[in-house]
Amino acid sequence: MRLLTRREHRFPAMGTRCHVVVVGGDSQLPAGAEARIRELQGRWTRFEPDSEISRLNALGSATLSPDSWRLLAAGVVGRALTDGRFDPFLERQIVAAGYARDFAELTDTQPTGTARAAVARPIQSWDRRRRWVRLAPGAALDSGGLGKGLAADLVSAELMAAGAVACLVNLGGDLRVRGDKGTPWEIGIDRESDGESLSVRLTAGGLATSSVSRRRWGTADGGNAHHLLDPRTGRPLRGRWVGATAIAPQAWLAEVLSKVLLQVDQRRGARLLARHRGGGVIQGPDGQVVTLG
Repeated sequence: MRLLTRREHRFPAMGTRCHVVVVGGDSQLPAGAEARIRELQGRWTRFEPDSEISRLNALGSATLSPDSWRLLAAGVVGRALTDGRFDPFLERQIVAAGYARDFAELTDTQPTGTARAAVARPIQSWDRRRRWVRLAPGAALDSGGLGKGLAADLVSAELMAAGAVACLVNLGGDLRVRGDKGTPWEIGIDRESDGESLSVRLTAGGLATSSVSRRRWGTADGGNAHHLLDPRTGRPLRGRWVGATAIAPQAWLAEVLSKVLLQVDQRRGARLLARHRGGGVIQGPDGQVVTLG
């Protein structure tokens, strides 16, 4: 039996820590994966004025690259699948909440603006053939976790097409595994109550974790905020759960589902995951851990 080389590569990108594991294939595949992730970051970041997403939000309409069109389409589908509980068109609301710069650059206290609910129809019109879109007034796209999940899907597929036997692409907890390395991937999930890890065995598909305990900042009125917004109010989410992990066939879908799990009760969360052939874990503030699916 031929032994396959396993190569690991860690690097910062997309505002988080990235981990790429490639089994088999050329030795340059991990470095190529980093370059591709940085390319997607350059297209999708809202923190650079010349990115595709920033230009779209500033002008209100744009012709997009194939990558950015896929991001937009995933956001539209995710919003429709969840009846708007997942909404990637809240860039103006997240800025108003105080997250106006890269998280590493935020100070202890951030100025805040007026909270507004999500726009009912964020896409005013689009042309799929030309990859052209016009946003509705008040709507602006934020790649956020959706971009990390979709990047994991795209890059992992490209690694397999380039000759990898199996791979894992993990972008800050939004990850995708593909191929067959002989044994399942062991994925650790931080327990919100004490920082210890839960373990998930994954043979294929995507996994994403969302938490209201991370990416937090103080506000000028003496309160605090985090980056997960309730589309109904435009304010940081206040719900029963503090952390949620979803497993789904694609990483971008797992990201969508993890956001919704934070907003619904246990029974509705289980039904949602079953509908999309997924599973998951939700965590309460008292250390409660519930497995779904």
